[in-house]
Amino acid sequence: MQTKLASDTIEMICRTSPIITTPTLDNTTLAAPLARALTKGRLPVIEISIRGRNAADVIREMSQVPDAIVGAGMILSPDDVRIARDAGAKFCSTPGITDPLLRYFDGIEVPLLPGVSTPTEAMHLLSRGYTVLNFFPGGSTNALSTLKAMQHAIPQLKFSVSGDMRKEDATDYTGLQNVLNVASDFVTPVELLETRDWDRVTQLARDASRLKF
Repeated sequence: MQTKLASDTIEMICRTSPIITTPTLDNTTLAAPLARALTKGRLPVIEISIRGRNAADVIREMSQVPDAIVGAGMILSPDDVRIARDAGAKFCSTPGITDPLLRYFDGIEVPLLPGVSTPTEAMHLLSRGYTVLNFFPGGSTNALSTLKAMQHAIPQLKFSVSGDMRKEDATDYTGLQNVLNVASDFVTPVELLETRDWDRVTQLARDASRLKF
């Protein structure tokens, strides 16, 4: 996919939801109910790690839910991309990036949210035409200060921030002009999935959807 089109598509997806929900889920029977609970709570963008057990089946089931925008995360190789695309993923996200993987995405119609953690990596992707990037890992020691620095140094770039973040951590990023949203699992705690408490998931999603970005 042409890189400007990829970034424009990813930006549109990111602006759809202040949180990309990243549930830990390998029980495929819970996939569609969870997607319905999240979309009902106004968080329609869901990312499933391709590293998870039954990831392709979970993506496939969630993708059948109207209004759900389901992507694949932790993509490391073209094989991962093929699995995600065949399962119906609407986008792919990576924790980092390599030139061979960039070249692979150039030839397919799946938008890429490429991962970076440094200004050097960000400038490399900007030189390739990408303007919306995945900052990983969010929640780490220098994440906030790095994003603040890049806001001034490379103002053309926008970020989705992913990593091990609680709701309280996520709000640290909300004041940054270059942050579109964050990706986290705090809306989908494992205990609620195990008990199938979809009403509570919907309420948490609705609360999170009001986060100011």
